[in-house]
Amino acid sequence: TRYLTPDIRRRHYHGFVVDVSATTNANTRLLLMPPSAQWLHRLIQPRYGNQQLTNLPAPYNDLTVWAHDPGWAAGFLGKTAVSHTLTTLLFANGEPNGNILYLSPDTCRLTIAAPPASPTEATVRQWVEQTSEIAAFVEQNPPLQKASLTWLERQPANTRLFITAGGLLFGLPLLFFVCCVLPVVAALLLMAK
Repeated sequence: TRYLTPDIRRRHYHGFVVDVSATTNANTRLLLMPPSAQWLHRLIQPRYGNQQLTNLPAPYNDLTVWAHDPGWAAGFLGKTAVSHTLTTLLFANGEPNGNILYLSPDTCRLTIAAPPASPTEATVRQWVEQTSEIAAFVEQNPPLQKASLTWLERQPANTRLFITAGGLLFGLPLLFFVCCVLPVVAALLLMAK
């Protein structure tokens, strides 16, 4: 834990990240995460049609929650079985443990941010079973508003990685050129006249 000011602290993890995913036909988007990287998600999530949920019940007030169908999500998160499973996955000693749960239209994914140094077979089995339980809960109680996969999500994982890396490698220099070099060149041309 790093203390930025006396009132603000931030957790920074070094180590492995484990992704556990279960296939589902949820046709919705739901993201539960600790309240970090807010600025990034405020840019990305609305592009997927997601809205940030506020005024959630007690176990979720320390999490940031985004949903494609806010009404359905509030009801879904209020169910006792769902709340119990999510509390086990996303909290440790009453505090968010850094794990993230993301439902996309075809996948339920749990990202464990800082797993134990050597997770036991029972711990891994619990992660897999509880991720599958969440996927099953969603399928038993489907949302009214359906979400569909984006073009990028329909691509194979290696292609998505290549497109994202390519966008960063070529997009950032282009942004630098447009924002920094073009105004300087324009100013020099105007001064030369």
